Amino acid sequence: MILEHGDSKSLEYYQNKFNTSYTSLNHIGYFAYDSKGEPAAFYGVFPCFISNGEKLFLAGQSGETITNSKFQRKGLFTLLA
Repeated sequence: MILEHGDSKSLEYYQNKFNTSYTSLNHIGYFAYDSKGEPAAFYGVFPCFISNGEKLFLAGQSGETITNSKFQRKGLFTLLA
């Protein structure tokens, strides 16, 4: 794993950051394809919990997004989110 210069976080930190199995979901994501089946964009969400008083709710935190340069500025990020 390549870390940014000056990043003091350990490899274990990043391995745990992306371990969402405690939520019973490993990943949530949406892909967009063009009419020929070419991947255009991906929007990934990290499952997590939020609370309201004593109740826990399954939620999602925006995590990983990417858009193929041929499909940028077409609203895919907003559509997938």
